[in-house]
Amino acid sequence: MTASTATTAPLADSRQAWIRLVAALGLMTIGSAAMYVVSVVLPSVQKEFNVARADASLPYTLLMIGFGVGGIFMGRLADRRGVMLPILIGTVGLAAGFVVAGLSGGIVGFAVAHGLLLGLAGSSATFAPLVADTSLWFVKRRGTAVAICASGNYLAGAIWPPIVQHFIETVGWRQTYIGMGVFCAVTMPLLALAMRARPPALVAVAPGRGAGSPTERPFGLSMNAAQEHPVVNPWIVAIAVMFATFMEVLDTTVVNVSLPHIAGNLSASIDESTWVLTSYLVANAIVLPLTGWLARHFGRKRLLMTSVTGFTLASLLCGLAPNLPLLVFFRILQGATGGAMQPLSQAVLLEAFPPHERGKAMGFWGLGIVVAPILGPVLGGWLTDTYSWRWVFYINLPVGIASLVMTKLYVFDPAYLRKDTDKIDYWGIGLLALWVGSLQLALDLGQERDWFSSPFITALAVVSGTGVVACLVREWVAREPVVDLRVFKVRTYSTGVFLMTTLGFVLYGSLVLLPIMLQTLLGYPSLQAGIAMAPRGMGSLIGMPMVGLMIGRIDPRKMVAFGLVVGAGTLFWLGQLNLQAGYWDIFWPQFCQGLGLSALFVPLTTISMDPIPKERMGNATSLFNLMRNLGGSIGIATTGSLLARKQQEYVNIMGEHITPYSQAAQNALESAKAAFLASGADAATATQRAYAAVFGTVQRHATMVAFVDLFRFLGMIFLLLLPLVMLMRRPRGRAAAAAH
Repeated sequence: MTASTATTAPLADSRQAWIRLVAALGLMTIGSAAMYVVSVVLPSVQKEFNVARADASLPYTLLMIGFGVGGIFMGRLADRRGVMLPILIGTVGLAAGFVVAGLSGGIVGFAVAHGLLLGLAGSSATFAPLVADTSLWFVKRRGTAVAICASGNYLAGAIWPPIVQHFIETVGWRQTYIGMGVFCAVTMPLLALAMRARPPALVAVAPGRGAGSPTERPFGLSMNAAQEHPVVNPWIVAIAVMFATFMEVLDTTVVNVSLPHIAGNLSASIDESTWVLTSYLVANAIVLPLTGWLARHFGRKRLLMTSVTGFTLASLLCGLAPNLPLLVFFRILQGATGGAMQPLSQAVLLEAFPPHERGKAMGFWGLGIVVAPILGPVLGGWLTDTYSWRWVFYINLPVGIASLVMTKLYVFDPAYLRKDTDKIDYWGIGLLALWVGSLQLALDLGQERDWFSSPFITALAVVSGTGVVACLVREWVAREPVVDLRVFKVRTYSTGVFLMTTLGFVLYGSLVLLPIMLQTLLGYPSLQAGIAMAPRGMGSLIGMPMVGLMIGRIDPRKMVAFGLVVGAGTLFWLGQLNLQAGYWDIFWPQFCQGLGLSALFVPLTTISMDPIPKERMGNATSLFNLMRNLGGSIGIATTGSLLARKQQEYVNIMGEHITPYSQAAQNALESAKAAFLASGADAATATQRAYAAVFGTVQRHATMVAFVDLFRFLGMIFLLLLPLVMLMRRPRGRAAAAAH
């Protein structure tokens, strides 16, 4: 066979390939068992080891982390050594993991067995290698074969839970786990015998090129040299990617007000239900910085369509979830598939519009980024109260389908987007996932577990700190880094990233403080509290288009400075509130803050991205969005922690004035006692209730002062950022605008 023809081995799509597919389906079903068995056995483990529900979920968390990290290395091993070695490792890992977990004497040993043996060495070895191997044995029916192989993961979810539940009730969870280990050790080698043959060579060789010289072409284009894609109105492209961005950002906050309903419906506590938020944010944060590399490796359009499809399907599965562990797992899928949407949509928009119109594009894109988190609690509260918490997820289906269709029709990859190398920076991916995931977990769980008094939070902080240093060193010296840190050499971009991180800190920090104040101090129900937050979105909705139109006529740096001043002023305005505040006292500061954020967000994004070459735009936008999200997570954690500590501080300060020698305190106590006596209480009961009422008043005033202090603290941060604006260069697009 000559080099000018496509070579296809005769074994492709043969009977042997189908036999191999059946064996792969069986191995996939067995290998995925651990992910579903652990959720069934956790109640028994919690009862025997006498641990809290939150601690009992640690094995499941470590299992999923091990599965994700191990999958990367197992896929690389399969590429080098074939599928048999990963299957062998997976067999040993699963068999040993089930047995060790069944013999464990405490929750720590049980969790480690799940993370290292069942996750890292077991289940991960039977997923990616089997799917990749199946794709090599089929040509005409490759998509069908891969789908059948991957369906083993979902087949395991239908088969294993009822079987394991039956054996737990019959013989106990320890014997069930040991039996699972023996079952894996016996059946998996038998199935692996059908996969001994080497896969056929299915590499097509392009005409006129020798073997080993694959045709290089832009992703999404034909096999011919790079063709020009059809000319599309950039505003149609903006609408197409806006659907995806709005949907993904909305899901970061839309579930917040539904947590009590989710907990009640799925028989879980409020603390356990918060994993619905944490899992999404962790998965989202891990994928965000990988977006630029994924777009170069797989193609921007292909990645965007895959992300939208995965996010929409994960939303459907979240709505159908019958229990909390499955809901958390589907939220992880939702966060992982949605993580790429923000930077992809931003990169597509920045390239679809000419430089002098990028301000308008960012104004339109900013509507989704700023308005969606504010609209989320309102929409989530209305859907939950009117229909069910499941509709919080179902609402994504029509939006996802519309985004998928428009992306397919109107979004195209640029000609320069090429896969430069087949090498994959596995160490970079692993270290990135390690430190980002650990940091996000620590920030989400820190306040709940009293920060560094918890060994778990301390361990997460150490892992995150070590991981970020190792990741920075690795990415700086790697020839093909998964995250190109050299983009931070551009002063304007690096300054913009710092400002955007701080903007995320203040925006999300204040976004969390205000509804807590409305509900706990001013007596707003959850839905009314969400509606009371709407003025900030209204201000942004009005301000974003206006700023987009003005950005070509006014120096964007002046607009950023103006936005910082307005934002600081509105936060100081909120810092004047008291317990007698009415609706309009809350409305106007928020509305003006929305206008200020418009003048800050759009110009800052435009200035930061202006000096970045198109070839690095995907990498730059992914880092830009990652740091904004991390800033938001740090802001939420910091404000929550400061609120609790300041509340205690002011309770102590005010309590010092409640003494027998304070005439005001004695008058308040006597007045409360008289009221309780008048209501029918005896003297002793009335005295106790009067003391409790006075202490409650002190607590309310102390909490209000704590909120006021935090609003002023956030406003001061905005003012301190003003000098940094002068470090940024004026965008080149302004000169272009003058020529038009």
